[in-house]
Amino acid sequence: AGSTTEDVGFENTVTDSAVERLRNAAYRILPELRRRKFGGSWSGLRPRSADELPVIGKVSGHEHLTVATGHYRNGILLAPVTAKIVAANLLDGVEFANAFSPDRFLKDSAASV
Repeated sequence: AGSTTEDVGFENTVTDSAVERLRNAAYRILPELRRRKFGGSWSGLRPRSADELPVIGKVSGHEHLTVATGHYRNGILLAPVTAKIVAANLLDGVEFANAFSPDRFLKDSAASV
């Protein structure tokens, strides 16, 4: 029916209030759902970087380590293009965009270049 976002660290429980809000929204859209048994709920964690941009690229000091994470709520949307970017790098040597580099979080990123 939908999703909610709550900044609760690594806690992945579902709150009753969030479930109730989503159920009421679904009932407004499709009132017949009130006659159906509630199927359940789940919670997942969405990795988000400090600057809210994805983290895509090689990790300095680890020649064979490439990361693609931090997409937060847009992971499902950005997964196909992220996969193309990573594949282009691994297969054809296409460079990653510096804006998404994991090195941007190093205290002295100039020292890692």
